[in-house]
Amino acid sequence: MTDLNQEYYLSWHDQISGPFSIDDINQQLRRRQISTLYKVQINGEWVSLRSFLADQKREKIRLEKERLEQDRIAREIPQQASSHHIAQPPPKTVALSNASDISDELYARPKNNSGENQVIEGKGLGIASFVLALLFFVPFLNVFCFILSLIFGHLSLAQAPKSLRKDECALPWFGVCFSYIMGGFLLSIAILILPSIPDYLGPLKETAFYEIHGQMIGVAVLACFFACLLMWAIQMIARYVPKFYICYICSLLPLCLGQIASLLIPRLSDDQGTYVFLLVMSAISITLINVLTWPLLICEKNDQPLSRLHAAIASIFCIVFFGLVIFLIFAFISLIN
Repeated sequence: MTDLNQEYYLSWHDQISGPFSIDDINQQLRRRQISTLYKVQINGEWVSLRSFLADQKREKIRLEKERLEQDRIAREIPQQASSHHIAQPPPKTVALSNASDISDELYARPKNNSGENQVIEGKGLGIASFVLALLFFVPFLNVFCFILSLIFGHLSLAQAPKSLRKDECALPWFGVCFSYIMGGFLLSIAILILPSIPDYLGPLKETAFYEIHGQMIGVAVLACFFACLLMWAIQMIARYVPKFYICYICSLLPLCLGQIASLLIPRLSDDQGTYVFLLVMSAISITLINVLTWPLLICEKNDQPLSRLHAAIASIFCIVFFGLVIFLIFAFISLIN
């Protein structure tokens, strides 16, 4: 069992820091200043912090079983003592270390008010919502998948505590957000493209419909790159690395809006100056949307919402860097051709 007063050295890429008490390690894990990939020095040997916490969890489970067994024996002894006049020995109490509490927080399910594991209802519905959302690329079928994903996702989230909806309930949360964004993107692109094709060109409409789904797949793939940019930007600005699936949702929205703007702007004006003006206004509008939405989803290392200033800086950085990479890719392709 770990001594609460004991201090430990941590190592990350051969850089040693510390010593830290269990409370310090706990606070740094909560603030995500360190991760379980760090190494901790135990009795002169370096082991992963994840393994150390897992050992503490196993130790806590073992001690908890002993306590339950002692409580069971303590309940049986009074019945025997009433007939044999045997004094009841006081049950032993087991002290649990703070390190095992850290492990519980990282690996176990949340606790309710009585200290028991809290059962998160609607887990199957959340998985169904996530899987159905991933079928966005299947033409025609994806419309029904989006509807079912939203229904199952909202049912799952409605049964979960509000504090768990983005962490322990990541699958339904992702399924609902992804379905809303991709469903709206599909509807918007269909409204922009399909009505402009005459009715006598029926096969062309079908081809355009499949092209729309190709754009959806492209946006979904580019969102992975944009999400990595967003994680990098927030790490540099706020010294905090947010979760990838949250950054993916935050990245998917501006990419979909940018794709819609790229199809809508050429229809509004043929003048080059007006085209550039509308393009700049679209970038500013997308940045404003990011500033409004990103603080609602992303938290900084002190568990406070991402500030609007940090969101604005991260948005500008990601848009400029992303646009530069896309420009270089197209320039390289044009040189090859």
